[in-house]
Amino acid sequence: MYRQHYLEAIEVVLAWNLPDEALADAINHQVMQSIDFEHEKILDNYSSTAMTTNH
Repeated sequence: MYRQHYLEAIEVVLAWNLPDEALADAINHQVMQSIDFEHEKILDNYSSTAMTTNH
């Protein structure tokens, strides 16, 4: 399910030229940010839809 998130995160993080020791943490952090942003977007869409259908 989150394969695409990880692939995108790897691409972003590798562009940062971090030391090897920091790559795993940076990739995980980037994935979590992406997932949080996506869930936030879904909730925003749901909230605006719910408000228009409940009136």
